[in-house]
Formats: sequence, C-alpha cells, structure tokens
Amino acid sequence: MRLLGILNLTLRNAGPLPPTPGATMVAAAGFDRQSEAEAVQRALTALSRATDLAFGAEEERPLYQALCDMLVAEAGYVMAWVGFPDHGPERRVIPIVSSGDASGYLSRVAIRWDDSPAGSGPTGLAIRRGQTQINNDTGRSANYGPWREEALRAGFQASIAIPLRHNGQVIAVLCAYGARADAFMSTEKELLERVAEIVAFAAGALRERLQRREAEAALDEMHGRFRATFEHAPIGIAHCSMEGRWLLVNTRLCEILGYSREQLLRLRFQDVTYPGDLPASDDALPRLLAGKIQEFTAERRFLRPDGQAMWVRVTAALVENEGAPIYFIATFEDINARKRAEEGLLQTMAQFQALVEATPDMIFVHGRDGQVLDVNDKTVASYGFTRDEMRTLPFASFTGEGCTMEQAGTYMRRALAGEPMDFEWTARRKSGEDFPVEVRLRRLQHAGDAHLVAVVRDISERRQAEAALRESEERFRSLVETTADWVWEVDAQGRYTYCSPRVREILGHEPAELLGKTPFDFMRPAEAERIGALFRSMVARREPFYCLENVNVHRDGHAVILETSGAPFFNAEGEFLGYRGIDRDVTPRYQAERQLREQDELYHNVVRIMTEGVIVQDRDACIVAANPSACRLLGLEEPQLRGRSCVDPSWRAMNEDGTPLAPADHPSVVTLREGRPQHDKVIGVHRPDGTLAWLSINTQPLMRTHETMPYAVVTSITDITERKHHLEKLHASFQALNSAHKELKSMHAQLLHSEKMASVGHLAAGIAHEIN
Repeated sequence: MRLLGILNLTLRNAGPLPPTPGATMVAAAGFDRQSEAEAVQRALTALSRATDLAFGAEEERPLYQALCDMLVAEAGYVMAWVGFPDHGPERRVIPIVSSGDASGYLSRVAIRWDDSPAGSGPTGLAIRRGQTQINNDTGRSANYGPWREEALRAGFQASIAIPLRHNGQVIAVLCAYGARADAFMSTEKELLERVAEIVAFAAGALRERLQRREAEAALDEMHGRFRATFEHAPIGIAHCSMEGRWLLVNTRLCEILGYSREQLLRLRFQDVTYPGDLPASDDALPRLLAGKIQEFTAERRFLRPDGQAMWVRVTAALVENEGAPIYFIATFEDINARKRAEEGLLQTMAQFQALVEATPDMIFVHGRDGQVLDVNDKTVASYGFTRDEMRTLPFASFTGEGCTMEQAGTYMRRALAGEPMDFEWTARRKSGEDFPVEVRLRRLQHAGDAHLVAVVRDISERRQAEAALRESEERFRSLVETTADWVWEVDAQGRYTYCSPRVREILGHEPAELLGKTPFDFMRPAEAERIGALFRSMVARREPFYCLENVNVHRDGHAVILETSGAPFFNAEGEFLGYRGIDRDVTPRYQAERQLREQDELYHNVVRIMTEGVIVQDRDACIVAANPSACRLLGLEEPQLRGRSCVDPSWRAMNEDGTPLAPADHPSVVTLREGRPQHDKVIGVHRPDGTLAWLSINTQPLMRTHETMPYAVVTSITDITERKHHLEKLHASFQALNSAHKELKSMHAQLLHSEKMASVGHLAAGIAHEIN
C-alpha cells in the first residue's frame, strides 16, 4: 500500500501534460496516424497500466516483462525490450526481457554503451547521459549506422530509449520501436518518461527489499554460526568485564577449569587464577588498556575446584565501543598435558643422554614447536655452539644456504604425523661454514605428547665422492652419447629396434630389454589405448609428430612423464619402415610446477599470518591487497583499504618532525617514481578513530622483465609508536642532562678561578715578608 501511495503521489505531482503544437501527432511505433487526443488517451492508458504493474510486482524481471508486453499488446508499439548496462570492459547492453521481437532483431545486433560507434546509438547515449534519446527516422539517423540494416528489415522506422534511474544511477534502459517515422513527439516522450519513472521506482524498491532480505538472512546465519562456533569450539572462549567478572563462557572453558557455567558466572578471572601467576597477568592489563598492545598471550596456571593447578594458554583482547573499553574477549587452550610431558621429557633426558653420547652421529631432540630441547656432545663438537646456545637460538641459526624454515616446518609436521622423514640438509657451524648432512627425523611419543628426534650424519666426504663419481659418469656419457634425451627407433608395427642408453635413466630398463616391444607395453592400459589411437592415426597418414606428452611406467612402478617427438622414415623405394625420434623426461618440470604452486600457497599463508603489515599498491599508489596485520595497524578492514591511495588526505600523513608529508615524498610514491626500494622511512598517519600511529616503512618495487619502472610496490609497515614515545622521553632526559653538565662546568671554572686568585694572594704576601 505504501508503494501504491508513492506512485499515486508521483502521478499527481507530475502536473498536466504540455499542449501539443498541432491538431495531430505521429503516433509511437505501431500506431496508425490518429488524432492527438486519441494518442494522448492511449498513452495515459499505458501510464495507468504501468502504475498497476508497478504496484503488483514482486520481482524485478517479471515487472520488466509485463511492461514490455503491455507496451506491445496494449499501447501498440512494434517491439519493446529492457536491458541492463554491463560494467565490464566491453560495456555491453544485455537484453533481459523483450516483447514483439518476432524477427529476432536483438539476437542479431550488438549494442554497447561506451563511446565507440556501437555505443553511440540511442540506447548507449541514454545510459551514458542518463537522458531519453529519440530516433525518429531510422533510415536517415546519423548515429544509427551499426543497426540500420537490421532495424529497417524488422520494420523499425523510429525508436525511443529511456534510462531507468534509481538513486541517481541508471539501472536499466527501456527501448520501444515504431513502424512509422516521427512516431515519438514531445507529449508521447513525456508520458513514456513518466512510465519509466514509475517502473524504475518500483524496480529500485524491489532491489532494496531483496537486498534487505538477503542482509537479514546473512545476519541471522552469521549469528547462528557465531553461537555454534562459540559453544562447540575446541578451545575455551569467554567474555570478561573490566573488573574480571565472567560475563559469558562456553562449554569447553567449563570443562578445562572444572566449574559449571553457573559457578563461573559468579566468580572473577582472578578468583580462579593461580596466585603465583597473578602479577604477570596484571602487568599486561594496563598496557592493553592504554592501547600499547592489541592483545596478549600468556601461559598461566588456573586452580580447579579440587585444588589442581591446570596449565592454560590464554589470549586476551579488548573490545571497545566508540573508543571506550567495555569488556575482554579471551580464548583458553588446555596445555596441561604438553607442560607435564615436557617436564617429564626433561627429567628422562639424563638417562637418554648416556645412550646417545656414544653414537658417532649428531642427535637433536625437538619440541612440537621445533624448539631444540637438547643435543648430544657430538652435535656440540660438530656445530661449534654450546648446548645452551643450541637450546635458545632459533633453528635458522643452524641452517645453511639453500634450505628454508618452510622446508623444515614441512618435514617436522609430517614427522609429527607419524611419517618417517629421511632427507638431506645443509647445516651451518658457528663459524659460518656450511656442510651437508643426512637427517633421519622420527616422532617420539613421551608422556602422552609428541616430540621429534633427529639423527644427523655429516656426509661431506660422501658428497665429495658422489661429485667425483658424477664427473666420471659425465665424461663417459659425453663420449658415448651426445644428447641427454632418449633416442629410439621403431618399425612399421611400432616395435623398438633401437634404444639409446638414456632409457636406463628414464624408465629404469636396459636398452636390450625394450627391443621387440612397443611403447605401449610400458604404459598403463588407459594411457596405452589413448596414445595407441593417436599413433595409429599418425602412421596411417605417415606424418611426423612433436612434443606428444605421454605417461610411462618406470621399472620401479612410478609414473614418468615423457615428451615424444618423431618422424617417419622410408627406404629407397619409398616404403614406410617406421619412426625415429626422441623422448624427453619432463617429470621434474611437472614436479617443479606443482612445488611452485605449493610454495606460492605457502608464501600467501605466511604473509597472512605475519605480525608485520604488508600491502601491495598499483602504479597509481592505490592499495590492491593487504594482510590482516596491515588492516589492524591502519584500523581499517581490507575492503575499506582496497582502492584507497597511500596519499589520501584523510591519512593526514606527517614527517618524523611533525611537518605534513608531501604526497611526492611518501616512500611508496618514491619507489614507484624512481624504481628504488626505501628502507626504514618513518612517517605518522592518523587512523579512522583519530589515533596517530608512527610507522616504519620499507618498500620494494615489483618490475616485469625488460621494464625499467615498477608496475606495483610492496610495502611493509611496522608500528613504532611506542618506541618513538620512548625515544622522545629519552631525548628530553638527554637535553636536561646536557644543561646540568654545562652548569657544572661553569661552576667548576669559577671555583678554579677563585683558587688561583687565593694562591696569588699567598705568594704576594710571602714576597712582601721577605723584602721586609
């Protein structure tokens, strides 16, 4: 009813129709020539019917279809259709409904709304300009060239295109066609514009209603998911008041702490914390409230009702409303078993140590997180670090060139899952010397928790022997074969008549083992059928083939991907004898591509979990991507950051001395302009909540091959606000100390002068006494 009232109000406010200049007018497409009064009455009928259609519409597309049907069936137009403007690069106009298109006109024409000839017709101009466009003579209209032939063939002598606008934007376009020239005069145009206005208003209302329903459904779903996640999470979750009182707790937290939900809600956080761990918890609270930290994580003990102390990993963050803290949200992870296991493991290490010290190999014991818990004496002697250094230094300190922490993490995760891991690694001594090692990594189960034991063997001598062997084999191969590819020959039936020694390395067979057999004997049935059909087809046509990929089976059963090329050969009489060609093993290339995809995914995940903010900006210095840390540091969600320029005035960026930062001096802009990275540049920016953040900026240009200027820039940002405040306080203290030092020097000089004058007085008195 509200929609009908608004539509009726629209009709009343439209005012009377303007008078027509003549006694008659040329009717819209499909009309015979009638009197002006009859044409106006017919148009008013269409206007009234449009109001009925708009009021009864439940969906946007059926509304448009009913409008087109009414314009053709009741208003007498030859054809009518409604299209949506596509905002893709081609700027096409996509017809969604039509009526009267018996000739298939819309399927034969391409209509766009860009500034090309195909976008400069009535429809394209109506969308671009947001104004009604009339073509009253298809045969002579200057901008109707791309569609003239098809339009005349369909009998369209005139047309009108009316934009359907909602909230200042063109959401669709209504097009109608007439069978006579000069069909659309001012009165007819104005009435059709009112029809379009009513339909556009109704379509906009339907869109808003649909969006509102979708938003409400999404909100309900989100609330349901949140509640389910909260209640069924494998870790404890709670909301705590500013005084530490439990406000909301989930089932898992009750299980961890041993209290019922009702009992916890009557207690405070401090009431169940182990007394000896309270100072550490309270120390983080003021820093969190002061905004110096966003969250804190700590391992603390909590007391269960039976007095048992439970180790729990707590992560807490502050929830604010308009800058005022309202409560804490915290997660609780039960680490009691791990803590007990680590303590038990350390207790048994003394017994284990006596067993491992006698081995000639190096032995490492790692925790689940990869931290070194202990090593044997052989490890200390080989690496040059003390045992305490190896327990406290990061594992990267013992890793040589060519090996990464990502690789180490993969090996450790697989070993923890129970998979025996044997691999070669590059180790690094304290002196900086790298040396190759062979590692046997195994899972060690102790006290219900998993650890890792690595037996490491120095293979420097073996590597030297292997290198010498490879050099010898290379010299031999260079004498026997001139190519690293497998060279072969088959007869007319596809049987091997020659195989080079390279097949031994590719498929694991001796060349003699392949003679008399076909390539399909070394393929799985499905592959043999596929390649066999191709081969028979090429043999029938006696044509060469190139880079045919096929999967063979190695002697040990693993798959080998080959790239095969061959050409037919004939005897002197032209008789076909078979094919000669080469096979190239491309398995490593496929494996490398797979590893590259995995590594790309790994790097993506690493960037997402980095505590340092990382953003990518395009050539115009607009942000195209940002990791969660960057969103947190800048106080915006990623969709809010995307598309925003680093020189946007709303940042209110400033130099380290407090002066405004010129856009041209922003580190990212400098890198995009000069192609050089920027290091440790300090700037200040204002977050949306008004707080000033001091950031340390590092930039790296991204350049394509053979290009001299970057197409994008990667920027890392580190929040140094707290450090800068400390430096400012230190500088003030230094200034005060310097002033005191200058005052002390002045007093010292005065004292020396006084002592000197006293000495002169004593000397003068002595001289006077001697003279007398």
